[in-house]
Order: sequence, then structure tokens, then C-alpha cells
Amino acid sequence: MTHEDTPVPGMVRYAHDFGLSPTPPNENDARKMLSNWYGEEAIYADTVELTPDGRSGLVRMIVRPEQCDRSNEPSFRGMILGVGPRSILTELRTTPAHAKGHFKDGLPSVLPGHKSIRAAVEAAGQLYNKFYVPDGNSGVPLRIRQFDSVIFKKVIRPGQEIRVEFTLDDEATADWFKGKATVRLGDEEAVVIEGLVCELSSYEDDGLREDQLIEAWAQAAGMAGLTGQQQRGGVPLFESIGPTIFDTSSAPIKPGETLITEINIIERPKQGLIGTAFCVKMVDGKPVGVVASKNLKARILTEKQARFILRPR
Repeated sequence: MTHEDTPVPGMVRYAHDFGLSPTPPNENDARKMLSNWYGEEAIYADTVELTPDGRSGLVRMIVRPEQCDRSNEPSFRGMILGVGPRSILTELRTTPAHAKGHFKDGLPSVLPGHKSIRAAVEAAGQLYNKFYVPDGNSGVPLRIRQFDSVIFKKVIRPGQEIRVEFTLDDEATADWFKGKATVRLGDEEAVVIEGLVCELSSYEDDGLREDQLIEAWAQAAGMAGLTGQQQRGGVPLFESIGPTIFDTSSAPIKPGETLITEINIIERPKQGLIGTAFCVKMVDGKPVGVVASKNLKARILTEKQARFILRPR
């Protein structure tokens, strides 16, 4: 996998140019910083080392067994309300379990953006399994291969019903498909995913999922944004994600493996950030790319703003 703005050599470049050490001196610093916003189970970074201006940095994550364990996780598969060869509509009532750890006790609880993406992929899988998967392969896990954009328009709170519509862009094949997903609250769009490409997985669903990788580098970008703007008490709220490519289809990301995310902040609009992310898995001491993403956009809220915007209504 390649990414024109953040190639693998970029990690080496930043390590040399900014003096980032191979192992950050404080192995708990990222978890401590993220615990200001998230519950323990929702934290996806262990260490962070940022440049003084917060524009670049490396974030390390050691995958934990509980992050890959689906046995106690609520289902994100909704009830089918309507289905045809090219589209499907499902309904899912969210619960506190769907939003566990997001955010910490004392802050309002909301459905993480990456889990709304998972609900969309589940709906797409229901359509795909019904009409396009060869006999004997029904129920095989799907992997996200790429998407053109994700826009988060409304906050989803536990207890709310969401409706997920997925429509194919082109004819699906026996291996992959592409389409558009829309998550709605009532008649209003909450999340829109354009150019979503999924493919059949070649292995069982026992590793870290792509939406969890999104959350991992979103947290990394949030830490960079807060550091650069000296808003350590703020709360990052992502608004959109641009073109993103994954390469996790051939091998799962297993517990104990190390992921390293390079974050680059391109612009700093008032109380916000726009950046890129590139994540690798370390294999035999060498980096193997697993996700590259452009145009990450987030607002940095004060805690007072976060309580107001995220409050139950």
C-alpha cells in the first residue's frame, strides 16, 4: 500500500528530523492523556511522542486481547426493514454497551464515529450475503478496503434508533463491492460514507477491525491537535475523514502486535485541525503499511463546549 503524502519512509524522516526516539521514555503517556476523555476500554494508544509544535508525531499501540474479543460485544447488525439486489435498509437501537468508554464517566456518552461505520458495514454485509456471496460462504466477515469520505453530521446517543441504508454503486462481484452508506436519526443524516469498498475476508474475524484502526489514529490526531493548541483540557470531535485505504485483508492484526501511527497536522483552523495519518504494523522489525488517510478534520472543544454539544436531548 502506498500513500503519496505519507509514505513509510516518512516515519524514518520524522524520527531523524525531530529527534523522536525509537521508544518513547514514558510508556504510559498516551493512555494518561486519553484517559481525560475516554474510559479504559476505549483507549487505542499506549505511547505518544510529538514534536514541540504538535504538528507531527508517532503514536504506538500494542493490541490488547480484549480489543479483538467479540464475545461480549453487542451486535451492530440491524433488523432488515427492506432489501433488494442493489440496496438495503436496516434499523438498530443503540445501547450504552455500543458506546462503552466513549466518553469517560462524567462526560456525555455518545456512539463513537467508528462504530457507526461498523454498523454501515454490517448492513452492507447483510445485502452482500443475501444476493452476491457464493453458496457456502454466507456470513464470511467483510473487511473495509477503502472509502472516499466519511462525514459525521450528528451526534448519536445510546438509546437512539438509527437506520442504515446501503446502496451499491456498481455491480458487485464474488469478492468485493462498492457503494454508499447513510446512517440516519429519524429523517436526518447522521453519518454519510461515500465510495465504501468492502471485500470478503480471507480469515476469521479474530483480529482488530478496520473501524478500530480509524479510532486509533483519530485518537492520535486528537492528541497532536491538543498539544499544538495548548488545549490539554479539550475534547477532540471528528467531523470528517477523506480518502482512506486499508491493507488488512491478507492477515489479521493480532493481540500483542505493535502498530505505529504517524500523524501530520497540515492546517490548524481555529479550534480545529486538518491532517493525515499513516499506520504500520511491525513485522519482523520492519514496517508494513495497514492504513493511510487524508483530510482528517476535527474540532477541538473545551470541556464546557463538549458538555453542551454532546448533552442528551
